[in-house]
Amino acid sequence: MLGKVYSSLEAIGYDHPIHPSTVHIPIGLLVGAMVLSLAAVVLRRPSLAQAARSCMILALLFTFPTILIGIMDWSYYYNDLWLHAIRVKIVLSGILVVLLGLGVFVDREGVRLRVLLVPVYVLSFLVVAALGYYGGELVYGGRAANILGSFGQSGSVFEINCAMCHPEGRSVTYPKLPLRNTPQLATLEKFVNQIRDPRLENGEHGKMPPIPREVLSDEDLWELYQYVVHVAGNHGATAGK
Repeated sequence: MLGKVYSSLEAIGYDHPIHPSTVHIPIGLLVGAMVLSLAAVVLRRPSLAQAARSCMILALLFTFPTILIGIMDWSYYYNDLWLHAIRVKIVLSGILVVLLGLGVFVDREGVRLRVLLVPVYVLSFLVVAALGYYGGELVYGGRAANILGSFGQSGSVFEINCAMCHPEGRSVTYPKLPLRNTPQLATLEKFVNQIRDPRLENGEHGKMPPIPREVLSDEDLWELYQYVVHVAGNHGATAGK
């Protein structure tokens, strides 16, 4: 089902995750609520307090589809891997829903904004900022500035588990099939499936043994995928030619 949704979007030129596009709606509304709530307290304007509450209501409503779309992206692009950033984002999303609900229902009668609500709005904004930070960690992993110089741990994972058969991105068992441009590196999903249940192009099992979660966790596979794509997959470019 998810494949049809994303393939339909790709057919019209939208070939990246949906969540980044939708997340700006609740963020913008939340920032507006925080600014309006502070102005209401400073200027003692009940109308600004009501406007802040209206923004908070809309932010709460848009948060649910945004979370749902985020889960869809996680399932489709990250193959349901329980990465640290994913776990943190799920927890923070739950906290944000609670804070937004508190900001809406404490003042549900439309009475003048109490000073108590200002910290709620500010805390909500801080949670959103943290969500954005971990979203950036998930996408860039702190490697935007120097991608080749930050794979120490994942490079060790590759050396321990893969380098024996794939030294420098080559393939000892199948010399004409180096890691570079291999179909199994096209997406994280294909890579994870290959690691957990290795198969040849004809669907048969080859000589590569499966690697269970007890040996390499989901977090390890995510790091390993980044390393193979950006480092090991760039070696062995002429192997087999």
